[in-house]
Amino acid sequence: MITIDKSTFLPALTAAAQVVHAKNTIPILANILLEARDSRLRLTGNCLDFAVVTEIAADVSETIALTLPADAMVAAAKKVEDGGQITIDGPGQGGRVTFRAGRARYQLATLPAEDFPMPAPTKASALRFEVPGRMLARAIAVTERSVSTEETRYYLNGAFIHADGEHLTFVTTDGHRLSRHRMPLPIGAGGMAGLILPMGAFRAITSICTAAGDSPVTITTDESRLSASFGDTTFVTKLIDGTYPDYTRVIPDKPPARVEIDGAVLRDAVERMLIASDLDAGGKARAIAFGADGGVMTLRAGTVGGERSGDIEITCGMLDAAPWSSGFNGRYVLDLVAATGASSLAIHQDDVLAPARIEPRDDPATIHVLMPMRI
Repeated sequence: MITIDKSTFLPALTAAAQVVHAKNTIPILANILLEARDSRLRLTGNCLDFAVVTEIAADVSETIALTLPADAMVAAAKKVEDGGQITIDGPGQGGRVTFRAGRARYQLATLPAEDFPMPAPTKASALRFEVPGRMLARAIAVTERSVSTEETRYYLNGAFIHADGEHLTFVTTDGHRLSRHRMPLPIGAGGMAGLILPMGAFRAITSICTAAGDSPVTITTDESRLSASFGDTTFVTKLIDGTYPDYTRVIPDKPPARVEIDGAVLRDAVERMLIASDLDAGGKARAIAFGADGGVMTLRAGTVGGERSGDIEITCGMLDAAPWSSGFNGRYVLDLVAATGASSLAIHQDDVLAPARIEPRDDPATIHVLMPMRI
């Protein structure tokens, strides 16, 4: 029998269950592997592409290894009153396990622990280094919105991470926008030639980083896998097997600085103009014309048929005496502002058809690139 407090069990269970997909074609992958011995309980969730292994203290009366459905355990554990306990006993007759969650008792079917696929470890020759959790979470947060979701270009479905001189660089792009973030190169990461971390791994790694805070998260990686560990929790992911394009050709070198605008003010103006903007094939509003002159930025939007139109003026800082104008996807601008935390943004652009380089004033380690639109 296993006995454990809700406050200890639920966070560990949630961590393991986050990689369990609701629509599994392999029944055992809908389960969590529970292994209990010597006052320790290990929980493992695996979807073959991602896996989480976490270990917690528990009252263990006998050595147990079994699998139970993740969704049922999470739902039942959430209903337990604060300070309540959870007990797991069995399997008994019929191969069912008694799962007591507070005042409720459930009989859950189990599948053999020996059939559960264990995550493959990284190779002995794997690269190993440490990154402060808060720093790693920041790198993911400011770049994740530029990841492509097009399956035909699978190599863009993640973040390209590589050692770049004295920096560890994170890059994402979908061909219409690009985000790049640099952090000081961690000790031991100098040999990283480049890997593509799949988008599906972002949430699990971010949760580990959140738990770590300013403490280091240990990264271990070889040519096919990456693991992130903090405390008793380890997340393992397969890497995307592909060649990332030369993103440096997309980033404008030193285009002239045009305007500076407060992110929160820009967000509010863009949200207003999306109401009047034209729709793309997916039915999402997008195209907005931007212009700035004399410390005033004007945003304009409208439909092709003229059924709707709108404009708004906001105050901006002119970094160049010459007037500036361009056109961008309004949704991409909102994503950019959300990624930067609504800080002040400097917009650099050679001309109306050239890529725009956008730099958060309070985060020199990050740049964003937006491709312009003809309007």
